[in-house]
Amino acid sequence: MQQSNIEPVVICNELPAKAGRIGHLLLNRPQVLNALSTDVVELISNALTKWQQDPEILAVIIQGVGDRAFCAGGDLKQLYYAGVTKYEQALPFFKLEYQLNLLIHRFTKPYIALIHGITMGGGLGISVHGSHIVAAADLQLAMPESAIGFYPDVGGTYFLSHLPDYMGMYMGLTGNTISISDALFCGLVKYCVPRDNFDALIQELCNADLQTNLQQAINATIQKFATNVTTPSTMQQKLNTIKNCFAKNSVTAILTALQQDGSPWALQQLAVLQSRSPTSLMVIQHQLTIGANMDIAACMTLELNLTRAMIQRHDIYEGVRAALIDKTRDPHWSPADLAAISSLEIQKIFEIKCQL
Repeated sequence: MQQSNIEPVVICNELPAKAGRIGHLLLNRPQVLNALSTDVVELISNALTKWQQDPEILAVIIQGVGDRAFCAGGDLKQLYYAGVTKYEQALPFFKLEYQLNLLIHRFTKPYIALIHGITMGGGLGISVHGSHIVAAADLQLAMPESAIGFYPDVGGTYFLSHLPDYMGMYMGLTGNTISISDALFCGLVKYCVPRDNFDALIQELCNADLQTNLQQAINATIQKFATNVTTPSTMQQKLNTIKNCFAKNSVTAILTALQQDGSPWALQQLAVLQSRSPTSLMVIQHQLTIGANMDIAACMTLELNLTRAMIQRHDIYEGVRAALIDKTRDPHWSPADLAAISSLEIQKIFEIKCQL
């Protein structure tokens, strides 16, 4: 029989460590920026479930192959080509993905995400729910779903709404890409480690005494490789504008506040929001408002229902077409105006019809 030369989409290993082993997950789809697929999600889920029960596994490390990205998110092209009439075929993937996000959030052992480059959407779902988020200086982090007629899922309801000073609302609504400086400032990343030192950090973790005070030992080991980031944080510099404008209780009020602020940066954010899906903006504003008072399990159930509703609508297919298929960056949203969307229509999108 001819041996297959197909590389696994996730390389799962167990690294020898003092008094045990460290689980190691390596996303291995660099040709598509390590985008998530059903196979990728299932392999990670199965490995974590096994390692959670194995007393010899002390911690888990996840990272991505390739120079460009840790993980660019889910592969939404498949959803686009299936079309809205077959939306139900996409739901099993989303359900598996959200179950994995919840598994990582609840994982009782240290989960160390070594992220770099493009880390967006689903890439945050398999990193920021962990206990230790380490990023390289080239980080490009975003929840860009408002630009494609969707909303920040993979637990974004929880982790964005729990960021201080409405920074999560700013990120969710604009979909802007943030730097390592911003990610450290808002708390989505805990350490900056040069990517060239990732391998040395992993080896040091394997050599460390993790039997005594496991969390403290991992923190101390990462700290050995951590570097200070001197590039100013845009979010820190613009924090007063973010707090003043994105704290408003409606999308319309946020747009008005940005207009009244009048600064070049505020007007730039206004232009960004005016280019986004109006339906997505209204969904996201409500999602992150209520998410601040929900636990992670409730957030994930909400997201499964939001996704079910959103993938039956025009905007996500138009958004994916404009951003990923034709790459024309000219989406034609429907409805095209906030005033055309009723609060009742938004309420229906938030109806709970299925459980995670």
